[in-house]
Amino acid sequence: MTPSILQDALVADLKEQLKEFRLKNSKNESGKLNMYSQNLPSIQGQKDSEYFPYLVIRVMDGENKNDEGEEKDSCKLYFIIGIYDDSDDNQGYKDLMNIIEKIKYRLKTKKYFNNNQFELELPLKWAIHEEDTFPHYFGGIETNWNIPNIQFDDSLI
Repeated sequence: MTPSILQDALVADLKEQLKEFRLKNSKNESGKLNMYSQNLPSIQGQKDSEYFPYLVIRVMDGENKNDEGEEKDSCKLYFIIGIYDDSDDNQGYKDLMNIIEKIKYRLKTKKYFNNNQFELELPLKWAIHEEDTFPHYFGGIETNWNIPNIQFDDSLI
């Protein structure tokens, strides 16, 4: 099982879980949270603010612990969140925190994804961007996952 299968399962699951959650976009309209695997799409001919609000689920790295199958392999995924809020009260971080909490809650209560092939490993780490980037707000969650070991087929050698 590859980490990209986990990534796709998480995107599909969170799209369903957060489909009713609405946030302001750069057109000052209420919109859904846009979700992407690995990166934002190319921005050629578009303003980068058109992607807000967004969630990118990014595969970062992994570890093959051994070839004996005794321990599961692991991988790290980041959840990168971008929010747009141009309100004068400069409180867009609250929407950001709400999304972080909703994702944390979903991950911790479900814990296993894609027919129990992938298991969330605690702890979860989260952070919000320290610098003032008004009207954009950024944050993220770092997660670690147990993933199935690669099975070698000796008949192919």
